[in-house]
Amino acid sequence: MTRRAASRTARAFGRLSLVRKHSDGTHEGPLVRRARQILEHRRKRTDMFGRDLFGEPGWEILLAIYIGEQHNDGPTITNLTGLSGVSPSVTLRWLNVLTDEGHVERVAHSTSPDRMHVHLTAAARDALELYLSETLAETH
Repeated sequence: MTRRAASRTARAFGRLSLVRKHSDGTHEGPLVRRARQILEHRRKRTDMFGRDLFGEPGWEILLAIYIGEQHNDGPTITNLTGLSGVSPSVTLRWLNVLTDEGHVERVAHSTSPDRMHVHLTAAARDALELYLSETLAETH
């Protein structure tokens, strides 16, 4: 990260200190809210124009993982399809790509070995948070 990008990120994070607490006890900061907003806007666009015109399942899956990581142990592959709005077969195919590219890692479920949680790698999380903070700063 360049010094200029780091400075922009620090300024953006400085303005983003409010954290929303949900009824289930989890906390959602402004970057998670921004990720959720982007994903919701993408769904609205897809509803209006169809998935074929704007399909970017890899991006939608990354956003969904980031949002899902805020709750418990992170999303399982099964609930990731619901979070992302991407079909199960496409989700699995893209998880393989994202894993091979070093953006995602799969972790065994703590109580059910046949279930897997999906997490962003530290580098992917850093890049996504930089993107979210910069796009959020642009909207203020």
